[in-house]
Amino acid sequence: MFKMEMRSRDDHHCEIFPDGVVLASLPLVQGEVIYGAYKDTYFFTPSAFVWRSKGKYHRLEWRNVVSCSTEHGSGASKSEVRLSDGKKLTIPIGEMSTGWSGRVGQLYHAMIARWRQPIRDENFVLDIGRFFAVADRPDAIAPNWYPVHPGLTQMRAWLEELRQLPSEPDVFLVATDYEGDIPCVQEVVFLSQDPPSPDQVKHFFFSYLGPSHRRTLELMGAIPAGYTLTSGVWD
Repeated sequence: MFKMEMRSRDDHHCEIFPDGVVLASLPLVQGEVIYGAYKDTYFFTPSAFVWRSKGKYHRLEWRNVVSCSTEHGSGASKSEVRLSDGKKLTIPIGEMSTGWSGRVGQLYHAMIARWRQPIRDENFVLDIGRFFAVADRPDAIAPNWYPVHPGLTQMRAWLEELRQLPSEPDVFLVATDYEGDIPCVQEVVFLSQDPPSPDQVKHFFFSYLGPSHRRTLELMGAIPAGYTLTSGVWD
């Protein structure tokens, strides 16, 4: 990836170390070596990603990642990563990739995809952005909403607001089926340490709010220690 970056954009900020190097200033474990560096700020080893921010070095071990808020090509400037111990890291990735360009950002996402904790079934578990990127009609989510469906724009706004609850939950949509390429969603899943209260989600008119059932647990894959899955379901 580093070689492709150097060729495609003539990027002199990339450094490649075929035999690996040890940099004393970095938080490396014994025997760990750096094989690639970008802008003297982002460093890649087979087991971890190290970056510098505000004069300090930070470390992310690929194997500890449970979820990542970004994917290659999203154009995001920050990546939120949930770890197996429940902690959340915010990683600046804007310099590594812009849109679909930037092989360094692609490598970051590829390493997470390869080494992360058991992955959720992304065919049926979608984050908010992925769902609304393909949903083209209101009945793709909560089709039996009564009396008048609020529409996709309002639904997305409400779902985005859920992530601002005091418990800072990760919010996912679970598809029961597909109609062509459009997922059919009747369940919202909250990954958090404290389940949302009925009052916090009352405007969604869920027919069920409580612990996620077996199918959802299986679809979600690994969850961080100390976290629970709560489902809000429409009939």
